[in-house]
Order: sequence, then C-alpha cells, then structure tokens
Amino acid sequence: MIAKLRSRTAVGQESADEVACRFRMAASTRLKRRRGLATRYDKLAVRCRATYDIAAISEWL
Repeated sequence: MIAKLRSRTAVGQESADEVACRFRMAASTRLKRRRGLATRYDKLAVRCRATYDIAAISEWL
C-alpha cells in the first residue's frame, strides 16, 4: 500500500494554481455573459468579434 503524501499547503489555504484557475473561470464567465448579447444581435462574425473585444476591454479597464 502506498501512503498518501501530506499536503504542502496549510489547512484552509489554496495553492496558487487554484487561485489562478478561479480567476480565469470568473473572467471567462463575465465575457460569456456579454457574448450572449453579441450573438443575439450581431449576425456577422466581424461584429460579434468586435462586441467581444469591447467587452474584454471594458473588463480590463
């Protein structure tokens, strides 16, 4: 039987990977909410991409 390794982080602390993953998921969720608006009203791919870019810029600011 192979023994489990002890966790290297303290109890209740998250690793940097978990924090980064949560941040990426939150950012993509915010952009997906705006993507719904873009695909509903913009039938051309260029306009849909422009709406996505504007949403990304507004999140960045």
